[in-house]
Amino acid sequence: MDGDIGPFPEGCTLIADVAIYAGGTAVATLSTDDGTIVRIGDDTIELRIPASATERLTNTTAQIDVVSSDTSPNQWRGLQLSLPVVQPITAAREQS
Repeated sequence: MDGDIGPFPEGCTLIADVAIYAGGTAVATLSTDDGTIVRIGDDTIELRIPASATERLTNTTAQIDVVSSDTSPNQWRGLQLSLPVVQPITAAREQS
């Protein structure tokens, strides 16, 4: 893959919705603009899901997909995650 640029090139702007299930209402929208998505490298990003969103994750999984918003039209990055949610730990910590 020499010469290939990864899905997150330098300067890209990204948005991602976090939902309880695919097609569901987003509990949070993450973006590079507000620092909730941080580009680490051409192939790596870090998602920073706020506590206000984790306390709304009541299902056993969270669904996340990523869209590049610096292209016209916006381009889905071929990344969809399903994260196991054992317990909304952020909410539990806040209530302690």
